[in-house]
Amino acid sequence: MSTKLVPDSISHDVVQAAHQLLEGAHTGEIVGLAFVVMLRGREFYTNLAGACRDDPHLTRGMVASLDDEIYALIARERENKETGHGDL
Repeated sequence: MSTKLVPDSISHDVVQAAHQLLEGAHTGEIVGLAFVVMLRGREFYTNLAGACRDDPHLTRGMVASLDDEIYALIARERENKETGHGDL
């Protein structure tokens, strides 16, 4: 009988992040969430909860900050490809 390796389909950093969010919500440290969840097949959904739903103006600023971080990540990846440094 041969052995076949099956790729791990669980993203462990996603599980860790979800646990940290749940713990923060249980302790009351996290009072609001604005999130995007990516599903298999590149489908996604968004939602707001708690203080993020209550203060949409602040939440838009927070989401803009996240957008800036994602843009910087894309720029670093592009620069690394151009300079041949791979995934730094």
